Amino acid sequence: MKKTKKIIQGFTIVELIIVISIFAILVGTVFYNFGDFFSNQQLKTYGQDMVQSLRKAQSNATMRINDSQWGVGFVDTANQFIFFKGDNFAIRDSNYDEVHEFPDILSFENISLNGGGNTVIFSRVSGETTNYGSLDFQLDSTKKYTININQLGQIEIN
Repeated sequence: MKKTKKIIQGFTIVELIIVISIFAILVGTVFYNFGDFFSNQQLKTYGQDMVQSLRKAQSNATMRINDSQWGVGFVDTANQFIFFKGDNFAIRDSNYDEVHEFPDILSFENISLNGGGNTVIFSRVSGETTNYGSLDFQLDSTKKYTININQLGQIEIN
């Protein structure tokens, strides 16, 4: 009678280490890209929220809601912007304030509005503003969201 040897098939330790290493690299890449994607989405979401507040202020002024001007004030020291009713941010009617806060990882980098300051106020009926200019909202030095507002009150995003 002939004896036959059973051949045990399996993976060598070297093959297992290679597969585990490739898997670890793929998982690391996915997590890194997911974190970057999440940060970009946060920047975009809060930037769009600012644009919506600006458009709402312009719309309210154009429709003469409460027969008043409406605006948005950007408070860079508190990481927030405030939708408000009134001719001036300092003497606004705070009963109409809508405060929008954003996380500390986001910040205003450059607020460059005509006449200085950090508010955009839209005129009744016309919806125009004398506080035209731009503001940069950023996550870090490489990722930013720029909002441009012209004299007619038109809002563009870059």
